[in-house]
Amino acid sequence: MPIKRETVGSGLTKRRRIIASGRLSEKDKRVLAGSVALYNKHGATFERMVADWERTAKRILKKVDHSYIAEPQTPEWYAHEILWRIEHVKANIPRGEAAATAKLALQVGLLVAEAHFKEAWELATIQGRKSIAGGDKGARIAHGPPKKRLEDKRERAETYRSFRKKGYPIEVAKRKAATACGCSSTTIGRARKAFNIKD
Repeated sequence: MPIKRETVGSGLTKRRRIIASGRLSEKDKRVLAGSVALYNKHGATFERMVADWERTAKRILKKVDHSYIAEPQTPEWYAHEILWRIEHVKANIPRGEAAATAKLALQVGLLVAEAHFKEAWELATIQGRKSIAGGDKGARIAHGPPKKRLEDKRERAETYRSFRKKGYPIEVAKRKAATACGCSSTTIGRARKAFNIKD
């Protein structure tokens, strides 16, 4: 059975995925059947899929007084909200309340994902956002608002193009455009690239 590996997702969700395709041999079929049976035994039910989350939530709440009302979006708050929904899903399953059960189960997954993201990435995200905002503010101070920066870049590109039309070589045209615009040859090069001038 051919095995193919491909990369899916991007950024934080980028990962390698293994794909099995083609005709299955008898051995392949036995291996696949064994894998499915193992999954059904250890991970196919809601209870088994949430077991680790449930243990983690209970461990967090064990450290606090039961009368303690957790501040929203703290580890204790997430633990309480996740456990509460897990217990209600378990209670609803035997009663066949599909709509309510599906909603609660979805909320469990969302809360777990949110808690994980908050713990692992919140600080970096906030710092990154501040850095981006600071960079934009710095660019505005140094070069003006985005609209003006675009106009300046267009003017530099057109100035460079005019020198090229007069027959000057690329590097000479860049230097002359830089002198005319009061900037560096590197800045002219960026403008040339931004407006896709190919010469």
